[in-house]
Amino acid sequence: MAERPAPEGAQDPNLDDRIQNLNETEIAQLDGLLGPSNAAILKKIAPEASGIIDQFTSEEDVVSLPISSIKTYAMKIYGGDEKLAVQNFITDLSGEQPDNTNVPPENVQASNPNGMMAQEPNTQDTDAIDQGLV
Repeated sequence: MAERPAPEGAQDPNLDDRIQNLNETEIAQLDGLLGPSNAAILKKIAPEASGIIDQFTSEEDVVSLPISSIKTYAMKIYGGDEKLAVQNFITDLSGEQPDNTNVPPENVQASNPNGMMAQEPNTQDTDAIDQGLV
């Protein structure tokens, strides 16, 4: 007797196995990538994968930016080593305290009463945005 073909759009039975084979880094990337808006679009494209999409959907919408834009901005604001500039940018976005509190002497612009060195932030771009000039 001939087997009945699987209906088009049926979920691949190996999909669950493939998801189980993802490493922690890949799972974290999926978790951080898929917000509710993107998940809704993917569910329209592949409704049969809704359960799997839900596994990786965060509660908060996600904004995607090209890494080149992040690198350019971080270098403009923080200068120095590109990797360190991006790391400082991500740290600032997350609200965490940076691991290193050393400020290179060439970046020191002011000193507070406690003797701690502080760098004046460059607010030119944000001021222009706030004023609607950009």
